[in-house]
Amino acid sequence: MKIVAKLYSGALKFCVKRKISMPRSIACLIFLIPFFLHARDHANFVVFSPPKSGTHLIAKVLELMLKKEAVMYLGNVGEPKDAFKKVEYATKENRFLIAHMYNPDTMKLLISRRYKVIFMVRDPRDLMVSALNWIREGQWPHIPAIHIANPSEQLDELITGRRFDYRFFDWAFGNDLSICRDLSAYAYIAHFENLVGPEGGGDRESQIKEIMGLGKAIGFKITKKRAAQIADEAFGGTGTFRNGQIGKWQEVFQPEHITSFKKLYGHFLINLGYEKNMDW
Repeated sequence: MKIVAKLYSGALKFCVKRKISMPRSIACLIFLIPFFLHARDHANFVVFSPPKSGTHLIAKVLELMLKKEAVMYLGNVGEPKDAFKKVEYATKENRFLIAHMYNPDTMKLLISRRYKVIFMVRDPRDLMVSALNWIREGQWPHIPAIHIANPSEQLDELITGRRFDYRFFDWAFGNDLSICRDLSAYAYIAHFENLVGPEGGGDRESQIKEIMGLGKAIGFKITKKRAAQIADEAFGGTGTFRNGQIGKWQEVFQPEHITSFKKLYGHFLINLGYEKNMDW
């Protein structure tokens, strides 16, 4: 009843403000109520999640939270103007867009149009191992490392690109790693390690806190109880789910992989908060 009263009150104020006569105001109320029913209970937003960063995990969490579907662009969402059209279309359809590829100009355009931006990050070393497993299953045939049989050499190629000049991390982050220096200037940062929960090697408290953080970032009111219910359903069950564990890189990286990764991407681990220095 409270919701109906609010809808009626909102529609009535609309009519009074425009000096609509009583008989016409009744018709106007009937006409406007569907629009008030679809009024948003959160800010417009978009999610950027580089490949193997937990794209389907964050999609599932937000779908459970908002009870609406994600529009997935598992590739390049286009140049800023094209990207904005796709985001705007998803919003009009009462859905939300998640994309792998992005660039700073797209983020700035979205922010200038009052969209909230959520950026999903994952330890780049675990991202690399997840990519290795995905490629070894025959996925992503466009990545040259798929033609290497030995998994250790394959991982080395994904990190260094020394054989085919194709570094996976560069591609995964849209060939614009500069944005990693200060993501917080553009977006709310959601961490895979927080969102995955105990089943993925994280902890329950951090998971619930991250879910509530996502809600707060887009202006959606969510209770701790509801966040816990979402956490119960978040892990696994998506199309590309394989393992979803934190810290798998420690079982896969050999000393030579660590050396190469430090040289090329050690500073990004520090900028993203995964390491405090190069001593790992």
